Amino acid sequence: MKIIRRGLEIRCVNSAGVDVRRYTLDLLGRVTEIPRTGSSLRIVAFSDWRVQHIGGLIHFIKAQKKRPDLILYAGDDVQRFRPPRRNLFAQIARLSVNGLCAVAGNDDPPACRDLIAGRHVHAVHSCALVLGRFAVVGVEGAPLFREDTEHRNIGRLLYPERVLARQMMRWRTPALANKKLIILSHAPPFGVLDFAVRYGPRSIGSRPLREFLEADTNSLLCVCGHVHRCGGQTSTVGQCLVVNAASHDSPGDVGKVALIDARNGKVSGVNWHPLT
Repeated sequence: MKIIRRGLEIRCVNSAGVDVRRYTLDLLGRVTEIPRTGSSLRIVAFSDWRVQHIGGLIHFIKAQKKRPDLILYAGDDVQRFRPPRRNLFAQIARLSVNGLCAVAGNDDPPACRDLIAGRHVHAVHSCALVLGRFAVVGVEGAPLFREDTEHRNIGRLLYPERVLARQMMRWRTPALANKKLIILSHAPPFGVLDFAVRYGPRSIGSRPLREFLEADTNSLLCVCGHVHRCGGQTSTVGQCLVVNAASHDSPGDVGKVALIDARNGKVSGVNWHPLT
């Protein structure tokens, strides 16, 4: 299959020259702000909730002694949170002080972006969220690598690396200046918690994200998923803690949920909770 890009338009063409898929990429365009004081955040983070019980997740969050300040979902199977006549994203958002932020994953069709909506639900790929001293920005999908490399991603929402770099340039807007950045990216940074074995062993993370984290001194936390075998692990790039919150996707696999505490400009703890 041949990939043709014109601006933000992507065409996937088969050997007969017929469009197999066509979609439009997106970039950060807006910033919304919620007034907040203080220098601490408690975050619930999870990703790739493809087979796990959403009701169990809701029960877990409700059972916390203290409401989290923010809930982060790093993508894939977004449609599971929007069954007919229900909005589970909005239901989960009500369990936190400042709502829920989410991005679409590589296996989500572009139309799923519209499902990340509702009261206190923030689609941070296109609209960053400022919370006092903190700002949440997002990256949906996964990198679309050149065909002449050993690295490859599959899926329905893939971004050429040049476009990913453009997205990250927008994180330097004045509205986000001097904020502690919390990055919600479906894909991990390249070479960091991104080594996949399904469909062949290779790294499938984002090189532009890796470069941004290495250079930026305000990046506090990067929550990602995508690579299931690396879920439940943490690493560091530059001054940023990377948390891969992915879960496996076979029937009966546990869901991995991270409780993350940030205090005084640093991540002070990450605690993992397996949910059956």
